[in-house]
Amino acid sequence: MTKVKQTKHKIRHRKRESKPYHSLPRKKYLRYTYPE
Repeated sequence: MTKVKQTKHKIRHRKRESKPYHSLPRKKYLRYTYPE
């Protein structure tokens, strides 16, 4: 049960962090993260 709770919290945190990039197209965001 603790593991599930931790995972849930992590997902929640990740969603919060990716919010600013949500407006950007996924392709553009990927380009910024992994420049080729």
